[in-house]
Amino acid sequence: MWITTRTGDVQNDLSGRSNSFTHFLAPFSTADAEQFLWKFWKYKLQLSDANAHRCRLFRAKLFELFRNDYDINRFMCVPLQVKMVATVFQNQVKTFCMAESDQLTFDQQFPKEMNLVKLYDRFVEITFKEVLEEEKNKIDLTIPDNRRKISIWMGECLEKHKKAGIYATFNESERTGLLTRTEVEAIENHLREVEGAVEKTGIVYIVVGKVPVFIHRTYGEYFAALFLWDKYITLSGGEFEAFVNYYLSGILVRGLF
Repeated sequence: MWITTRTGDVQNDLSGRSNSFTHFLAPFSTADAEQFLWKFWKYKLQLSDANAHRCRLFRAKLFELFRNDYDINRFMCVPLQVKMVATVFQNQVKTFCMAESDQLTFDQQFPKEMNLVKLYDRFVEITFKEVLEEEKNKIDLTIPDNRRKISIWMGECLEKHKKAGIYATFNESERTGLLTRTEVEAIENHLREVEGAVEKTGIVYIVVGKVPVFIHRTYGEYFAALFLWDKYITLSGGEFEAFVNYYLSGILVRGLF
């Protein structure tokens, strides 16, 4: 039997209770992250060793872009998150690396503002569009009604993942005030799709005890945050204060300690 968890107190507790040997997966070092980015872009974009120098320049500027918003070394120590960065910026890397040094500046390739929320937004958009591209091959998009159906699918897919994020982040009693019975039924249908391998995005990859497990916990937290934001913008006065005190200051903050 394999039990996996994040490092920290939970890992130490499980190791002590099971009285068994613990395997540690070492996080990426900065050098590991840099090497991964180069190998990913080199393979995906068909770059040559001649592009290595400009790729290093791009990578250094990329790290600088995030440093003001987050501990970049902490973020880049997670391989899945490094892959997310590589995926989101691969088109900019290609354009920058293929250009002559005096033809393209960093400012032309980087957005004026980038933070973790925008990064997740972009990654999810790319992931959904990759699935959409597969669907396009099966659907005649010259028919207006089919284009409308694709647009609807994108919106429905996002809503499913938002609710799945709530399921993954909060326990059953905590979810009671957030989800209607209709929404719960919709989530349960979505989870059956995951179990039946019908779910195609791969962001939710397994269901354990009727609770979705995301490929990384932060993806579940991201979608839960989107759902909570939707709740936030519709609340006012005392409702908003109660919402913040219970869900944000109460449950979520307590969960960090």
